[in-house]
Amino acid sequence: MSEALSSKKPVPSRETVAALAGALKLPVQQLLVLQRTAAEEPGTVTTGGPGRAIGEWEPHDLEVLSPFQSQRRFRDGRPVG
Repeated sequence: MSEALSSKKPVPSRETVAALAGALKLPVQQLLVLQRTAAEEPGTVTTGGPGRAIGEWEPHDLEVLSPFQSQRRFRDGRPVG
C-alpha cells in the first residue's frame, strides 16, 4: 500500500487502485477517475497542482497589503488615521 500511495513512485495501475478501493470500502469508480487523472490519460483534466501559483494572484484578491500599507500607527492601543 505504501508504494501505491507514494508520490515518489509511478501512478498505481487501475487494478491496484480497484483492489485498494475494495479493501478500504471506498467507491471504486471515483478512485479510478482520480487514477486516470493522476496518470494524465487522454480525456482527463489536470490542473498541474492545487490552484493558481501565488504569483498569479493580485494582492487585492488575496487581501494582502504591502508592509507599508499594513503598518498602522497606534495611540493608546487604538489605530490612528
